[in-house]
Amino acid sequence: MLQKPKNELGFIPRHTPDNLVYLKNYLLNMIINIMKKSSLIIIFLLYTVACLKGQNSTLDLIKLTKTKEYKNTTDVFEMSEVIPLETLAETVTKAGTTVVTQDNIYIFSNAQGCVLKFDRKGKFIGKIGKQGRGPGEYISAFNLTLFRFHKNNIYLFDGMGSKILKYRTDGQMYQSIPLKEKPGGFIFSDMLNQDCFLIARSSPFYYKSQSGTYSELLSYDIKGNLTYKFPLNPNSKNYKDLMYPSIFYHFDNMVYYKSPYCDTVFKILEPSKWIATYILSPGSKRIESNETKNSIAVYALHETQKYLLIDYIFNGNKRAVYDKNNGTFFQVSSLEEAKSNNIDKCVFLWPEPLILNESMVPGEFITYIEPSVLKRLDLNSLEIPSAYIKSELVKLQNKINENDNPIIVIMKEKK
Repeated sequence: MLQKPKNELGFIPRHTPDNLVYLKNYLLNMIINIMKKSSLIIIFLLYTVACLKGQNSTLDLIKLTKTKEYKNTTDVFEMSEVIPLETLAETVTKAGTTVVTQDNIYIFSNAQGCVLKFDRKGKFIGKIGKQGRGPGEYISAFNLTLFRFHKNNIYLFDGMGSKILKYRTDGQMYQSIPLKEKPGGFIFSDMLNQDCFLIARSSPFYYKSQSGTYSELLSYDIKGNLTYKFPLNPNSKNYKDLMYPSIFYHFDNMVYYKSPYCDTVFKILEPSKWIATYILSPGSKRIESNETKNSIAVYALHETQKYLLIDYIFNGNKRAVYDKNNGTFFQVSSLEEAKSNNIDKCVFLWPEPLILNESMVPGEFITYIEPSVLKRLDLNSLEIPSAYIKSELVKLQNKINENDNPIIVIMKEKK
């Protein structure tokens, strides 16, 4: 910065040539600094607009259905770990809602009527919760969701009992949180944080007298009080017979939500605040009832750093990937093809759409291999870059029984 000329007493003289030069240079410097700051502000504003634009991308789903580019799931994911769950009389289960942490695996088992806890090697540790009407028990597994692990607590939602059950991970302590206002309808649930539960009603006309704006997504606090209703306004003519699931998914420690009656995917920031991130536009192929012929219906979403993974129905169950970098789509082998002759294309290597699986470890994704599927896999034809993973699968294939517990597969996004 320019030094102001001073006289011997330390004051700035009012009328001297040096002082006039100083003022001239000072003003010039100030103008230059303002211009620099203005440029930075303009650049910042342009960047912000670009970011906001990117956060609200419109995806043409008709274009998705027409794309002819096909890839395998191994182009998106690679296996990093396979974990066979220990099979004992008290642990026999099918694939269920699962949370994986750095040290443990928690899986809700309909067969056992509780949460089964395993370590990261698949060894059984114990059970959490059980069905019943006593303290710490839930009424029914129907509408029950294991939706979060948070700070060494497991949270379950008992849809039949309209209550939240909070368990410590050793199963020794619990807290029952009754919801003061029952949601009603077909219920899907998730958790924003330890102070906010999200309940989605999947049938907008469960209440026959409902008219006008319909609040389908509800938020409750830790005491079970209804704190906010997210206003949605579905078209009653188009959606009166539609019964499709609500979608929750987690990405970068944020919760995302899509209603079956709305094209927009919302990022939930706070109990009463959200922003639109994607618009999944079906255009003229919009589904209007449970009849899906020639109609597009999205029923599950997952997101990675590079991709949005879309499970959808269009004359059959299908899967596709949206590349967030270049805005293009590619198809993945359909579920029907996977069951028949394309099992060697590794379509099982994909987060299971109808089971809300979550890894609390950044960068991890979870899916399953059923033992019966592993037994018939041609492992030599699979694209498995890791020699160690391939050898582990070969070992499992040789010793596992078809009726054993499912194998947890930990995946990472392919670089």
